[in-house]
Amino acid sequence: MATNKKTYLTVITFLILEVLAFVSFTLTNSVILYAIAGFGLLFAMIFINLDKMKAKDFSPIGWILIPLVIFALLNIVSSFNSITNGMSISLLSSVGLLSFFGLGYLSQSNPYFTMKKGMLVIYSAIAVLAILSLIMTFISYTPFYTITYSGMYIYYQGTRIALGDSAKMLFGFSIADVSVQYFQLFGTLLFSSVIGLRFINPKTQTREFIIYCVYAILGLISILFTINKMNILSSILVIIFLPLIAFWPKKKKICDAYSYIFYGLVGLCVIGVLIFILNALKVSFVSDIIASNALLDKLFNTNRISASWVEIIQKTFNFNNILGLSPVYTKDVISSGNIFLDMFETTGLFGGIAFIVFFVMAFRQICKYFKSNRDDELTRTLIIGFIGVFFIYNLFCYDLTPIKDNMDPFTVLPVQFNGLFMIVLFLIGYTFEFKKEEQKVVETETRNDEIIIDAEVVTYEE
Repeated sequence: MATNKKTYLTVITFLILEVLAFVSFTLTNSVILYAIAGFGLLFAMIFINLDKMKAKDFSPIGWILIPLVIFALLNIVSSFNSITNGMSISLLSSVGLLSFFGLGYLSQSNPYFTMKKGMLVIYSAIAVLAILSLIMTFISYTPFYTITYSGMYIYYQGTRIALGDSAKMLFGFSIADVSVQYFQLFGTLLFSSVIGLRFINPKTQTREFIIYCVYAILGLISILFTINKMNILSSILVIIFLPLIAFWPKKKKICDAYSYIFYGLVGLCVIGVLIFILNALKVSFVSDIIASNALLDKLFNTNRISASWVEIIQKTFNFNNILGLSPVYTKDVISSGNIFLDMFETTGLFGGIAFIVFFVMAFRQICKYFKSNRDDELTRTLIIGFIGVFFIYNLFCYDLTPIKDNMDPFTVLPVQFNGLFMIVLFLIGYTFEFKKEEQKVVETETRNDEIIIDAEVVTYEE
């Protein structure tokens, strides 16, 4: 029985890595395929570990599952998703989100799966997609074309396309003109691998160092050669975030000081968000003060970013749009670029709130994982860097309507339909730790310098 279980776990390990690869590569861009793959592997992990699947094993993720399940249910009944993608696809999307989160959590119970290898697979898949997309883009355009040809247009099948706002990319099984914002999401995530160089010894881990160095350079090229005004702010925030994580102090006193500063900045951001919402809802004592000041009015009301944010907030806090907005045509979709506001638009008021609650709980757990000793520093830092860069970039630059030609004029891709978001949920699920376990080693065998341990696991409560 132990031999069979070992074989099954080895096969599942291979399949998990394969799924992480093709979802990171956004192979087919099919939510159906992602949901089937994620749910199938989750079911296999549960079935093989039935003896360990007791209620107490799930207590670390019990609370965070509540807002995630609520968000998934509201994603299914969303007016926005029903119109743009259909209820059946929305159902599969929710199944995929829950499955990848659960699979990430259960993957740590597989002794043959290591997140260090998983992160390498994720970055490698994104790197392959980035290389292909860069080649296709450079065939059609020149480096820095987003700046050189800013404000210029071409016509494709009767549609006017801004030269500085589109790039060539593999989308499904076709080459499509996508927005630079969507294109750079992959390059920016690939660039986050640069923090791995901080923890890799180039003398003893030469091959690994070269791989991550190549990935970081490739991501940087992708960012620089297609930079535009919308991406500058997110790029600056990413550049600040990555060194902060890579060189986070280990001494307790210094670490505590950094933590206080960090949480203070988070608190200021929360206050700013509340003021923004009150202003958007025309609460007089806030909106009147802002409207009377030219600088504040420009910051909160009339610039390109805040104008779309205000519109979404005003429409979302309306009983008629309680389950999300209802666009009739693609042009009616408001692409705020902000992942949290997009959740309000696509899943409604309560869906957006559920997602924010999930994010806050996940953020707390991610910080706890970062300070733990569960994995080596390289793995922990890469996971935190990937998740952090995903959310930082998508504060300003996610595009709900990434297709810029007539190949599929009604392609609306909410974040929850994006394969990379499922990868992020997998990583968040992984950061939640099982209860402490005592292992009794039964048999140890060494093959080709690799140690394989068969362990009988006995769970106990402290």
